[in-house]
Amino acid sequence: MTTKYLSNPIENIKDEYNNLSKAQKKIADFLLSREDIGSFLSLNELSELSDVTAVTVLRFCKKIGYNTFSDFKKDCQNYLQSMILPRNVIKFNGSDLVDSIDDILEKAIEDEINLVKDSLLHINFEKIKETIHMILKCKKVHIAAKGITLPIAELLRIRFDFLCIESELIKMDNINLLPRKLVNCDENDLFIIFSFPNYTQALGDLAKCVKSLGSKVICITDKAISPPAMFSDILLICQTSSIIFYNSMTAPSSLVNIIVTLLAIELNSAIKENKPKIKKLSECFKK
Repeated sequence: MTTKYLSNPIENIKDEYNNLSKAQKKIADFLLSREDIGSFLSLNELSELSDVTAVTVLRFCKKIGYNTFSDFKKDCQNYLQSMILPRNVIKFNGSDLVDSIDDILEKAIEDEINLVKDSLLHINFEKIKETIHMILKCKKVHIAAKGITLPIAELLRIRFDFLCIESELIKMDNINLLPRKLVNCDENDLFIIFSFPNYTQALGDLAKCVKSLGSKVICITDKAISPPAMFSDILLICQTSSIIFYNSMTAPSSLVNIIVTLLAIELNSAIKENKPKIKKLSECFKK
């Protein structure tokens, strides 16, 4: 059979729906009701959620044109990416700039302000308070990011250092080492995962993995269907589509600043108590 790899899996299901068995239609109905979820599920998870056997899932994949479940899952990932990813980082071409530089400057400033306003208006304050509580309660914060979000993640890590919060930055540049970083993680660890265009499935895999270890996950993203979002305990959505770029980092930066500001207030007494010890330790590094 010739695989339909790099096709539209949803259309494949619809095309073959009338030819499916009763059990296979259970899988189809589940996937058609949740078009965003297929790319995140394992074979066993899909069989359990559809209330069918794993063998039925494999037969379903072949029926709709895929040689293996892996081919089907890969196509689901590509389909999801095509639905949520902009084709280009920049929205415009040179001919779009018809206003004066002063007008463009005014629009750009207004747009950046609106990105922050829109983001914060749609984030429940209780979620931010719960975020603060999780950070203060956990043993260690693991910050995961890739690409354009790395500077924001690094800023958060530096602020955590200043507040004496134990943390590390996971850059996702060596996936082979990740299991060694995660081996001692448990319910006392917290993962803050940044996920913005262009998305990487590896961050979704990381979120899924650490959830299986009992760790908490906070996802900072622009869409509820980004790879790590469905595995998060707290989802903080930031608007990032500006007049020029699809992935402006203004709102995520502001959210990070709000989080660390609230943490600094909560930790004010502890910071004051630590000052003498910090001052004494600083003497070790004076030449």
